[in-house]
Amino acid sequence: MEVEKYLLNMYADLGASYSNIQLITIKNSPNITYYTFRQNYNEVLISNSILKVAVNKSDEILFIAGNYFRTLDWNLPIEKSQKIQIPVTLRNIYKITEDINCTPIIIVDENDIPVKYFEFDLINNADRSRTTLLLKENGELFSETDNRVYFSAIDTTVTGKVFGPDPLTSAETTYVGEYKDFDDADTAVLTAELLEVSFKATLEDGIFYLRNDSVILKDLNTPITGVVTSITPAFNFTRSESGFEDVNTFYHITNLNNYILSLGYTDLQNFYIEIDPHGASGADQSFYVSAVIPSIQLGEGGVDDAEDADVITHEYGHALSDQAAPGTNNGLERRALDEGYGDYFAASYSRMYSDYRWNFIFSWDGHNEFWSGRNANTNKHYPEDNSADYYSSSEIWSGVLMDIFDAIGKENTDKIVLETLYGSFDNMSMPDAAQIILASEESIFAGLYYEEVFNALDARGLINPVETENLISHQAIQFKNTYGFSFNNEPLIIELPEYQNYLLQVYGTDGKLILSQKGVNKTINLTPEKINSGIFILEVILEDKISSLVIEKM
Repeated sequence: MEVEKYLLNMYADLGASYSNIQLITIKNSPNITYYTFRQNYNEVLISNSILKVAVNKSDEILFIAGNYFRTLDWNLPIEKSQKIQIPVTLRNIYKITEDINCTPIIIVDENDIPVKYFEFDLINNADRSRTTLLLKENGELFSETDNRVYFSAIDTTVTGKVFGPDPLTSAETTYVGEYKDFDDADTAVLTAELLEVSFKATLEDGIFYLRNDSVILKDLNTPITGVVTSITPAFNFTRSESGFEDVNTFYHITNLNNYILSLGYTDLQNFYIEIDPHGASGADQSFYVSAVIPSIQLGEGGVDDAEDADVITHEYGHALSDQAAPGTNNGLERRALDEGYGDYFAASYSRMYSDYRWNFIFSWDGHNEFWSGRNANTNKHYPEDNSADYYSSSEIWSGVLMDIFDAIGKENTDKIVLETLYGSFDNMSMPDAAQIILASEESIFAGLYYEEVFNALDARGLINPVETENLISHQAIQFKNTYGFSFNNEPLIIELPEYQNYLLQVYGTDGKLILSQKGVNKTINLTPEKINSGIFILEVILEDKISSLVIEKM
């Protein structure tokens, strides 16, 4: 179908035109094609304006999610690039010149007023970091964003030694007694936990390298250790040698990669990444950097991060998310979701080896005197446990994904999670992601696990969220009793922020309008007899807000 034309018709009343709806990416999963559009005003990006459209193989729209602003009444002078004078204090802090060329961006404030700001990227090629400064027109700093994502030839078969997935899990013990780091020293109990594995490496001119078409190990930052090579098809290092972390990192990422390929998600592997197993300036942290050539750096503080498969797969989870929905990891809840996805990949991968303390994310690197790690099996609930600390909030999302894992199994949940990554967009909320989870289940399994997935999301408060101050604007429109509507033939209740004019529209997955209802009220009751069974897209359009919901009626 002509997706762009469909959007133009849908948002015509808000000023949509071919000049201000820009197609950014098209991503294909095994089941769905995902179109990502951004909104511009006079060719300048509007922050938090993104529309994600999912179309199945039958050319039917599964869902439309995101935000679109009414721009008809805007009168904002804009230049594509502008030179901004920087105050002395900022120049000294960030080591930048007196005036710099900046890219304008429009941010709509809490009063729905468009305000012009200016972006400037500070790029450090030495350590692969990228920091974005958001400046006011007078050069004052408005905000700073660290774009690193932290947690706090010829192929031939070679062998090597790794932890599977870490020494505490395989030994079924905790960080006590002889099972401690001891500053990377080899000990009998830790060496006993090494596994000999085989994997593909690259052979060039008689030398074996830890690289393939998707992954290469590289020294990106201090400490400078050099990447290990071998003249024989064997990389048998123990943990006191730097080569062990190289092998452990390369093996677990390629092993996860191969598993994802076996599920059919070949597009998620269609990128090249550089990884430094001894990076991050030696700090006790690791991070992913989104760039033309994305990269991961694994720190060496405390327990070496590259010794723990949880850290490795968590950071690679950020790379998968970025590949599926590029440049969308913006906003507190969106960042919490990304951390939750990373923890899910860590837990799911770890359970390929053992269920022992699977909920302890970073089992070897954390949960010790160095730091507390994270937990993928808390009882955290939305929205009361959602906060400005997105690392803490992420345990809501990792928790519900593992609830689904326990209900329908690893492979089924892995497929749903991988599919859902494609639907991510800027400043999305956890309830937004919950709706995409349901749409992913429908596209892959045709409702076979709908009830189990729905119940897990509902139990965490992700289906009928209570309005809170930190929710993004369109979520002031609340959909209630979705379960009763779907399964019990009860009315769907739609609560508006105030008594006002509204337009309710219901579309089928083929994009056809099924129901259109106008009125003035604070509460809309959609009775079940108005809609037959199936999957539908509901849109509530107010003067200043649009909210949508994908729902199935059994």
